[in-house]
Amino acid sequence: MTTGYPGVISITSTTLDPVKSIDENGLDCKQPDYCLATNTVVYSIFDGNHWQIKTHNFNTGTGAQLTNDSVDHYSPRFNPSGTKIVYVSEAPSHPSIYNMDADGGNQERLTNGSESNTSPSFNPAGTRIAYVSDQSGEKQIHVMDSDGANQTQISNELYEVASVEFGPTTGYLFYHELGGQQRLVTSYADGTGISYYSTNSFNVRLGDDEVFYWVEFLALTSELRKMSYTNGSITTVSEVEDLADVHRITYKP
Repeated sequence: MTTGYPGVISITSTTLDPVKSIDENGLDCKQPDYCLATNTVVYSIFDGNHWQIKTHNFNTGTGAQLTNDSVDHYSPRFNPSGTKIVYVSEAPSHPSIYNMDADGGNQERLTNGSESNTSPSFNPAGTRIAYVSDQSGEKQIHVMDSDGANQTQISNELYEVASVEFGPTTGYLFYHELGGQQRLVTSYADGTGISYYSTNSFNVRLGDDEVFYWVEFLALTSELRKMSYTNGSITTVSEVEDLADVHRITYKP
């Protein structure tokens, strides 16, 4: 491993009680994102016809459905303060990146054109968004300002990129690459300082339940005390004893 680049280690998980869960009565849930600032989880739920976006606040115990129409909406991600949500919508007939307030208001399309744009994620400052776009003909990492300005491709990988996530405190990028072998790739926010890791970095075991995060494991760091995952039809947020549990992203000096 190259000194100065982020590394990944796996340690057996031990959860604390109580585990907080949301029972959606058998409806499929996926792609949860937990906001520590507001104690709220946002996730995608299948209503029988389309994927919609919902939130659940653990302080009040109340939930809210933010989208409710005849197209798919998915991959929601909070900004650090929990006031904004970036997500993918197929309203224009193909996947595009949208932004909205945490209550579902002010829905705004950030990417235009006929290309596919997916897997959005805010940087720790909430000022930039990383996402995957096939604008160049292959799926690569792009970044833009939080208002959609200054869209720029920053990766040029041999294999296509499936998903990307900003580390929640450092601004490193973590992404899942497809191709000859599926692997985790890390880089600095400008696309430099690339490191590659094998697929076993994605295999997360929590108790007796095996959970696959890919890059959606949210790059846990010592400042994040809770994690989100999907287990069947239940979207769950678990407190962990130490951030070494599950997957910890470490930064070597």
